[in-house]
Amino acid sequence: MEQEQAFLAALQSATIDGNTLRGSDRAAGESITFTAGAADMADAPAAATAASITPDAPVRRATLRGLAAGVGLTAAGSTLPARAAAGAVLRRAASEPGTLDPLRYGSANDFAILSDLFTGLTAFGPDGAVVPGCAARWRTSEDGLRWTFELRSGLTWSDGRPLTAQDFLWSARHYFAPASAGLLAFRFKALRGARQVASGERPSTTLGIGAPDPRTIQVDLDYPQIDLPTLLAVLLPAPRHRIESLGEAWTRPEHWVSNGAFVLQSRTVGDRIVLARNPRFFDARSLRLDRVELVIAEAAAAFPRYRARQLDITRIAPEAVAWARANAPGELREGPARSASFLLFNARRPPFDDPRLRRALSMAVERDVLARQLRAGDAEPAWTFVTPNTRDYVATRGPAWRDWTETQRLQEARRLLAQAGYGAGGSLTVPLDFVAGTLERREAVALASMWRRVGVKAEPRSTDARTLYSNVSQGAFAVASTSIAPMLPGPLIWFEVLGTEGAKRSGGWSDAQFDALLDAARRARSTAERTALLQRAERIVLEEQPIAPLLFPIWQELVAPRVSEFPPNLTSIRQSRWLAVRG
Repeated sequence: MEQEQAFLAALQSATIDGNTLRGSDRAAGESITFTAGAADMADAPAAATAASITPDAPVRRATLRGLAAGVGLTAAGSTLPARAAAGAVLRRAASEPGTLDPLRYGSANDFAILSDLFTGLTAFGPDGAVVPGCAARWRTSEDGLRWTFELRSGLTWSDGRPLTAQDFLWSARHYFAPASAGLLAFRFKALRGARQVASGERPSTTLGIGAPDPRTIQVDLDYPQIDLPTLLAVLLPAPRHRIESLGEAWTRPEHWVSNGAFVLQSRTVGDRIVLARNPRFFDARSLRLDRVELVIAEAAAAFPRYRARQLDITRIAPEAVAWARANAPGELREGPARSASFLLFNARRPPFDDPRLRRALSMAVERDVLARQLRAGDAEPAWTFVTPNTRDYVATRGPAWRDWTETQRLQEARRLLAQAGYGAGGSLTVPLDFVAGTLERREAVALASMWRRVGVKAEPRSTDARTLYSNVSQGAFAVASTSIAPMLPGPLIWFEVLGTEGAKRSGGWSDAQFDALLDAARRARSTAERTALLQRAERIVLEEQPIAPLLFPIWQELVAPRVSEFPPNLTSIRQSRWLAVRG
């Protein structure tokens, strides 16, 4: 309690002088001063492949890449690196998965592990683009409402049992059933019958997926969906024969069966998961690893293990970045992350239902101070909520006031607050919830100091991540400092978080024009059409400010010199299939 009171006192006494923030964080015993200070390959001719008929060039380019990888060729036609000598082992840091059942996974972390063990009709390639998986090719009808996927010949499960279209059909029906409640089922809005099946209104047999023969899957849509191949990469098959005979026990190593690049060899909860090369994987000859050891350790705990060479790859905690840059610059991999941090306003609750007040609080934030000094350059200022590296989308520059001077922004923020009833004689207190942590606490100090300049008092409330997200989902908050890191590479997920029917909607904001544009974007027949619609929707969000974008974090990982293949990847899913080690 004493530490919290000291922290709050420091928070309210912090000041901003020009573009410099000064304050003291007694809870941490320190003073704080801040002073602001890879492309797709060229579109190949249609004659280059008859294996994929897709409605959009980016999808076709991704398919060509995948076809090249699937037959052991690169886009340029050269052979892939030879498989490593027997015994090649990669050791990666990982978080404990909630499940290893491909029909019940509940997080991107779960999927990152499962994608090494299972492969859907499509998959994610080395750069995160969609590539053919178990489907060798696909085509669409002229109206875009039926997609037909042809499976590769000779597919089997790791136990040698044939893998057929019926396995994919059975798995899809269970993924969308209420009992499974698939994590990303809500993204399949165009899939015929998906909503009704997920809600329990109709039986799973009415789902718009069919298997007319053992090597063909047909997908029927209510309206065209150009990113269907990307969505299908997260729809993984499950071994029906094992599940029906063993129940939940099938996920134990001794009973394990999968169809991906690796199989589960052993698992010790809280310690490690060991994966072994699957010799029956359809592209087993291109694998350059024989074993993958997933060591259960978060970034801070993994760092000393990495320095002791007990790990080859790990995410790095912010406090360790300076050491890495000074002592192992060649091992630190950095780049724009596909994530964003922002302030979420509870638009159900006055006064945060007033867009003038939300804009004022957003205008008062000095994003350059947060990015350059608080994060020491490990983040970029965010003026909009869609990251610049989002595939198949070009985000807007942000609101018009992005280019204003600091003085202009503060003057307009005070004017908007006065219009909302919080002028010179009024007082506004803003409860600000954030996840407990040194960096997060400093960010709260900075935000509170910035808001003080326009007469707003912040009341920071630190909590653990689980409690924060629970409060947000229940609407039990005023303003929350939070973030999003979409699992899928396309742009729609950024907008669906804010849509009225979005499964992840949490702030209570709703706008009919935004919803109409989002719905039209889902039905777009090309990325150009979709981009134009989403940019219009983005401008509505920037005007209304249901969220105040703060930062685009920098992705940072440590990669040991013995790792010989580590392709750039903007997504959170980096499959071991595409990695290799020396010796």
